[in-house]
Amino acid sequence: MLALIERSHAYVLLYNTETNDLWEYSDCAYYNSRYNDTIKYCVRPRNTSAAIECANEGEKWLFTDLLANNISPGDVLSWSSSIEVADNYAHAFYNRSTVFSADTFLCKCTNNMSFGKHCEYSLFNAFTIEAAIQLQFILKFNKIANHRWAAIVCYETLSCDFGLLCLDWRNICDGEQQCMDGVDEQNCDKLEFNECEENEYRCDLDCMDHSDEPYHNTLVCFTSPADFECDERMGPRTVWSCGDGVQIVPWMRLPYQQIIMTGSDCSNFRNLNYICETSRYVAAWTLPNGMCEFSRNYDDPRFDGTTANMSSMEMCVYLLKCGLTDGFERDCPCGRNTSCYNLMISYCPNPQWIQYPNMGLIRPYVLTYYIAQESYSDKTPAYFVFSGTIQCRGYRAVASTNMNITILSNHVPQYILSPYKDFYFCLNALIEKNTSVSIKYFPVTCWNDSRTFLNHSYNYIDICPNFQQCISAYRINDGDIDCPHGEDEKVEIATSPCAKIQRHRFQCSPLQKTCFPVRVLGTGERCTNKFDQYVYGTGKMINSISCKHRNDDGCRFLKTYVEESSKKEKNVSSIVHSIETIPHRFYCDSHWDVYPPTDEKTEFCQEWTCRKQWFRCKTHQCIPLKYVCDGEWDCSDASDEQAIFSYKNVLDINQDIQNLSNIIEKNCKKPYLKQPYSNFCNISNEYPCLLANVTNPLDIKRNRPCINLALIGDGVYDCYGGLDERNTATGCQKRMKGFDFPCENRQYCIPLTTLCTRHCPNNEDASLCFHNRKNDACNGFDDANRNSRIRIQVADFPSGENTLGSVVQYYDVNDINMNLIPRYRQVFHEMPSDFGFDHNLTQVPILAVL
Repeated sequence: MLALIERSHAYVLLYNTETNDLWEYSDCAYYNSRYNDTIKYCVRPRNTSAAIECANEGEKWLFTDLLANNISPGDVLSWSSSIEVADNYAHAFYNRSTVFSADTFLCKCTNNMSFGKHCEYSLFNAFTIEAAIQLQFILKFNKIANHRWAAIVCYETLSCDFGLLCLDWRNICDGEQQCMDGVDEQNCDKLEFNECEENEYRCDLDCMDHSDEPYHNTLVCFTSPADFECDERMGPRTVWSCGDGVQIVPWMRLPYQQIIMTGSDCSNFRNLNYICETSRYVAAWTLPNGMCEFSRNYDDPRFDGTTANMSSMEMCVYLLKCGLTDGFERDCPCGRNTSCYNLMISYCPNPQWIQYPNMGLIRPYVLTYYIAQESYSDKTPAYFVFSGTIQCRGYRAVASTNMNITILSNHVPQYILSPYKDFYFCLNALIEKNTSVSIKYFPVTCWNDSRTFLNHSYNYIDICPNFQQCISAYRINDGDIDCPHGEDEKVEIATSPCAKIQRHRFQCSPLQKTCFPVRVLGTGERCTNKFDQYVYGTGKMINSISCKHRNDDGCRFLKTYVEESSKKEKNVSSIVHSIETIPHRFYCDSHWDVYPPTDEKTEFCQEWTCRKQWFRCKTHQCIPLKYVCDGEWDCSDASDEQAIFSYKNVLDINQDIQNLSNIIEKNCKKPYLKQPYSNFCNISNEYPCLLANVTNPLDIKRNRPCINLALIGDGVYDCYGGLDERNTATGCQKRMKGFDFPCENRQYCIPLTTLCTRHCPNNEDASLCFHNRKNDACNGFDDANRNSRIRIQVADFPSGENTLGSVVQYYDVNDINMNLIPRYRQVFHEMPSDFGFDHNLTQVPILAVL
C-alpha cells in the first residue's frame, strides 16, 4: 500500500474506489505528514476478483433500505466505506427520483478497525489511518523485526527481464542498464539532450535529484513518512538507491566486498535481498521471496538437511549457504565449527562452479559463482560471468554462459567498486557485437546530427568516446564523474560547456570554468580557490546557509551567489554582507551570531543604544542586568564580572540602572574576593590565572599567576589556554572559544568535552590535566572538570511560515546545585544536525547534554 491519510474523527475516508483495469492504483487514503506532505496510500491492481459482499463483519445495506430509514449521507460517510459510494448514495438521497438497481448496496463497517468499499481492509492496531501509519513507522525503528513482515517494493509499470531484484523507479534513466537489452535506458536521450527555454531551469534528473536545491538530507526516510523528501527523491548517480529515499555508497550494494570496510546497509536491507548470507555485518538467511531471516536456527521448510526432496544442485546451494553463515539454518549438517567442504564435494555437480544466486542480481546479465571451500571468511564470489545483452554505442553486446566471459581475478576489486559495470561488458573483447539495424542500441554519433523537440542542436562533446552511453556536454565539469575514468571532470576548455545555462551553474573562477548545480556547493572542495566551500573564501561556509524555501534569505543568497559566479565583475562585499544580515536586536549583545563575529566588534558597538535596564559593557555591548556578576563572562572584556572593578565610570555610563552600586557590592566584590590565587593577585586590578607563554605555568612562584584586568579581551593570550580571550577568540568549531583548548599547532584544538581525554601533539595541555587530576583550583579550568556544558533550544515558528528557526543557548552547570549559567548563544535557521530533537516537543524548551 502507498499512503496518505485524512483523519476525520474515528472513521476512514477512502477515495478512488470506482476504478477499472486501466487504473494503476485504487482505494486511496490520504495522510498529512508533519513534513507538510499530503501522502497518498493506495492499492495496486490485483488479479483477484473484487469482493461482492461485506467483509470483516460488515453490514450490507441496500440503497432502498437506507432511504426507507432516512439514513443521511453523513451517517453513511461515517461507516468508513468510500467517498464514491457515499457520494452515489447522497445523489439518490437528495434526488429521490434517481433510478438505481434494486440490488445496489453499500457496506457499514461495524468493526472499528475495518474500512473500505466492502470493509475489506483492516487497520494495523489502530482506529485511524493516521495512527496506523505513525505506528508503522515507529515499528520500523526495529529494522530486523520490520523486515519480517515487510515486502520488497517494486516498480511494475515497466515490464522487463531485471533478474532477481525488481526495479526501483529510480533505476529508470539512471545511466545503468538494470534490464536486459537496456530497456530501462531506452529513449532516455530525450531527457539527456533536452534543451530548456530561457525562463526554465535545466535539471540533472528531472529535479527529483534535488539538483536545483542545496544538498541536505536531514530525514531518515526509512522511519519518516515524507513524500517529497523520500518517496519522490532521487540521489546522484554515484549512490545506490535503497528504494525508499535512502541512498548508500555504491560498494555497499555488494555486501560481501572487503575492499572498503566503511559504509552501512540499507535500513530496509534491500542490498541484502537474495544474498542475505553474504553480509559481512549481520548473519542472515535468504527466504524464498528474497527477504532475510535474522534469527539463528531458523527452520527453512524447503530444507531438512537430507536429499530426500532436493536435487543435487539444490543440496549443493543449501550447503553453500550453510558454509557462508556458519550453520545458520536449523538443519544445516555443517558450518557449526564443521567445514562444509567435503559434503559440497560429494553433492555439487561442479564444486568449482556453484552458481549463487540462481539468476543475475547486481545486473541481470551478471551471474556469480562460488567455489567449494573449507571456510568463507571472504564471502566474495569467485567468478563474475557475463550472460545477456545490453545496449552499447554502435552495437548491442551479447554474451552467454557457454562463452565463459569472466571478470579476471585481478580485475574483480576494480569491477566491484566501479559504478560503471555496463562499461566492462561493452568493452569486453570476447562479446559478440550485434549491429543489425532491426534492433536498438545507442548510436555512435550520439544524435549529434539531430535536433531537439524545440529545434535546438544537441549540446554534445564526445568527452568519453569509449563509454557505452551518450552524455550531454552539460555534464562536463559539473562536479559528478560520468565517464568511467573521470575524463568529464578534467576538461580544460576556453568556452564553458554550459554557457547557455551558466547563470544556473556555479563557476569557480574564470580559470576554472565549472558547471556545478547548486546541490554540489558545500559538499567537497572542488574549486581550487575553495569558493564552493566558503563564500568567496571568507569564513562563511556554504553548507551553513539554510535554504528550505525559495523565498528564504539563504535561498535568495545562493541563487545570487551562483548567478554572480560567472560574471566578470561582481560586488563581492555586497554579496558577503547580504548573507551576514541578522536581526537588529542581535547586534552588540555579546553573542556571536555570524562568523567572523563582526556583529560584536567594539568599534561597531560604540554608538549602540542599550535597552532599558540593560547593562552596557566597557566594550559598549549590551546584556540583561541579571547577567552582571552571575559568574559567567558575557562582556568580551569581562567588564560584567571580574573586570568590573577596573571599569571606570561604570555607574555614570549605566546611570539608568537603579541600585547598580549595590548589585556590584553584593554580587561582585564578595564572590570575587575568594578567587583561586587571590592571595597572589590584587583583585581590584588583576585577574588570577596561570600564565601563557612561560615554560612551566604551574611554577606560580616564578610565574606569578596574575594579569592586568585591562588585558582581558585584547586579542592576546595572556592566560594559559587563552582563558582571558574566551569571549573573543575562536574555538574548535568556529564559534566563541569558551573553554576549548587551542594547541600550539593551530591545526589542532581540543573541545571542552574531550579535555584530558584528547591531547595536543606537543602535550602542552598537560598542565591543565595535571590540575584536574590533583583536583586543584585553577580558576576557570576547574570548570572543565566539574562543569557540564548544556544547551537549551527554543524553537521559534514564525507565523504563517513553515521554516524552523532556532536559537540555541549554551549554559554551564556552575555548582553542585546544578545552577545554570548562560554562556553564549548560537542562531540557526534550521535544526542543528547534532541536536537531540523531539518532534513532539517543538513548542517546549529542550534540554540536551552537549
